[in-house]
Amino acid sequence: MVNRSPVALASARAQLREEITIVQAFLDCFEPPSGGGQRRAQVDHTCMNLTVKNFPLPDQFSPDHVDLLVPIPDFPAGAPSGMYLVNGNSDVAIDQIRRMCNGSHHVPKVPGYTWICHAYVRNQWRRNSKAPCEGDNLGKYLAAFFFKLEDRDGKRPCLCSTESPATLAHVHRPQSTRAL
Repeated sequence: MVNRSPVALASARAQLREEITIVQAFLDCFEPPSGGGQRRAQVDHTCMNLTVKNFPLPDQFSPDHVDLLVPIPDFPAGAPSGMYLVNGNSDVAIDQIRRMCNGSHHVPKVPGYTWICHAYVRNQWRRNSKAPCEGDNLGKYLAAFFFKLEDRDGKRPCLCSTESPATLAHVHRPQSTRAL
């Protein structure tokens, strides 16, 4: 576990407020999940984990959402390298995602969670702290994960891809049938 100084923690909190706004804007592009509830992003008190309640999944998944936790211990300097999907009522969808996304980093197994590797090429992270929407951000990271899952032709690997989501100029509105 990374220990952050009080100054580093205050800086991370300020930057993460902007990031949560960007992530929430992406989540708000979708209809509510089939089981009800809201799609919600938040950061824990340590500023080391981003959680997303009811993250949208593309149309070929059932259920159409999953809860996830993205470790961000090196934020804002370092890129996330994957996420934990919360096991439970989305186990069929999680199993589909796990089969599609077979890359891995060496991470600790956590009971009740399934690790999914989703990393930028060479784990590069080009965040622009003065203009977060112009560089890499957590919203683009999650949008790239959604679009990788939506790729039905199987030509692009889901995880540890050789494509860089950093080429996205901004978070695009999904063109899924469930998108608003």
